[in-house]
Amino acid sequence: NGFLLTSFDLSPQAVKYSQHRGVKAKLGSTTRMPVASNSHNVVLLMDVIGLHTETERKKTVQEVKRVLKKNGI
Repeated sequence: NGFLLTSFDLSPQAVKYSQHRGVKAKLGSTTRMPVASNSHNVVLLMDVIGLHTETERKKTVQEVKRVLKKNGI
């Protein structure tokens, strides 16, 4: 049945580029995701965790837990 993709980035240019390509994109951070709690089945982080401090990694993990639906991955 397909899927709904929500993308976010710190860069307004990256958001605009994604939107131009038909992606639902928002300004946001992995430590403060601009989506509702329990709203996503899957969270995929690409090329970002390694750039975070230890504190930011912990906040990111908490955010992933917050936005994932029960049994999400």
